Amino acid sequence: MTDLNLSAALTPIQTDATSFTVEIPTGWEQGKGAYGGLVLGMLVRAVELAEPDPQRIVRSLAAEIPAPVMPGPARIVIEPLRRGGAVSTVRAELRQLLPDGSEEVRAHVVVVTASARPNMPTWQTVTMPEAPAWETVHVAPVKPPMGPAFGQHFEFRVVQGMPFAGAAPVALGYVRAHRPGELRSAAYITALADVWWPCALSVIKAPRPMSTLTFGLNVINNLDGLDPALPLLHSAESEVSSDGYATETRRLWGHDGRLVSINHQTFVIIK
Repeated sequence: MTDLNLSAALTPIQTDATSFTVEIPTGWEQGKGAYGGLVLGMLVRAVELAEPDPQRIVRSLAAEIPAPVMPGPARIVIEPLRRGGAVSTVRAELRQLLPDGSEEVRAHVVVVTASARPNMPTWQTVTMPEAPAWETVHVAPVKPPMGPAFGQHFEFRVVQGMPFAGAAPVALGYVRAHRPGELRSAAYITALADVWWPCALSVIKAPRPMSTLTFGLNVINNLDGLDPALPLLHSAESEVSSDGYATETRRLWGHDGRLVSINHQTFVIIK
């Protein structure tokens, strides 16, 4: 199922109010399992589909992927934790069968959906980084054999932060899906937030396996009004690394300068 567009790959099939089935597609792997943005995007999409109030959109999420999510069938289960007057907190977990027939939780996420609060103060103290026009930046070959399998579904235009450069732990560049499909919700933003490689790879000078240990995302603005054919600008910096664990803050920006999302991740440098 490598020919799926991103929207189709992210969308599970709802079987009842709190349950979904999904087929983890082949060709979207990073290492043994599917890349994290796809897995977490599926979970977020399940929460979106289960939310009965269209005014309550995904505002934030916190997630872990404790085991690789393998290509093949999986089940997503939604558990509402609390539903307030304007805010809902929902847990979603993805389960896959083990050889002995039991189920194992391979990924889970706690999602907050909430409606807008009118007449509240707004501010933004961060500004979009300066970058060359996207069409002037060369496309990097981030796909097999030079990159992970899932890279074939995305376009990467690197301004700063090539892997194995022995450089600073920062990244800047443009990213977009080759075949995005129609989806433009928080599930889609979740998937794009996790596409870029860790900043730690820019520091080291040879390949090292790494994995996401923790993942948190704040959805700041939606994608309404943005040209879906244009890429988003990815900027990131890794603030600290100690004992083989590196923290990183990532941001996605629209071509109109809007801040789309802020993503905090902890990466483990495996060996």
